[in-house]
Amino acid sequence: MVLGVEKAGGVVKPSSRSERPTPGGVPGENTQMKFACPCGEVIRDQTDFLPHKAHLLPDQSLEKFEDELWLLVEQLRLKPVGSGQKALWDGMVRLRSLYLRALYQCPVCGRLNVDSLDHQRGYSFVPEEEGTPCNLLATSTRAARDDAPIP
Repeated sequence: MVLGVEKAGGVVKPSSRSERPTPGGVPGENTQMKFACPCGEVIRDQTDFLPHKAHLLPDQSLEKFEDELWLLVEQLRLKPVGSGQKALWDGMVRLRSLYLRALYQCPVCGRLNVDSLDHQRGYSFVPEEEGTPCNLLATSTRAARDDAPIP
């Protein structure tokens, strides 16, 4: 998987993972991520609600993630109404960067591209069977390209 960062102005260059935005992007930063799938398709992560992107939460981290999320909610519950929005946002960004990894599916070949544990590189996995749906990460068939329905 070849990573790249696109800055405003359209210049694309190979990059290290450290130049990529945190999961979901950094608010106020004009950095957009894209990479080339080994099949040649360019996979972009330049907006929210992408049908080819998901966030991976390992089962080993689930309880810790839930505990920290619960603590965040409890801390905000004790604050006056409306005063905790920035704290909530900051807490959610922190939890996402600590526990979640990006997962992308190529809409052409169905390959899954997964971030490494340290977010420094990606790994690619090819479907074993012909006809594997290329929209497994979408929440509905309408969100996916003209593909096989989600099983």
